[in-house]
Amino acid sequence: MHAIDVGTGLSVLVRGPDFALLYDAASNDDMARGDDNRTIAYLKTLQPPPQKIDHVVLSHPHRDHVELLPDVVTLFKPSEVWNSGAFNDICGYRNFLFAIAADPS
Repeated sequence: MHAIDVGTGLSVLVRGPDFALLYDAASNDDMARGDDNRTIAYLKTLQPPPQKIDHVVLSHPHRDHVELLPDVVTLFKPSEVWNSGAFNDICGYRNFLFAIAADPS
């Protein structure tokens, strides 16, 4: 299990021999995208780096839990995405939903 430093927020990676699960990925003070996304930067430092995140869990759609997840979904194309069902009309949550909808698998 990895508690990832994302600033003021939460991101936890759980890896097993045949799966990877990411619980939240967000920061309230750093919403960098792409290569500057703190969660993705951390994942790239792991040995071996994950090729896939099988499961993504969003506890609830607040900035400090969701903001960095759209990049994770786009890059790692999880097999399953679990969402609390709560709605929050913020850009990060909308981008998260768009990233899920854009994945054709």
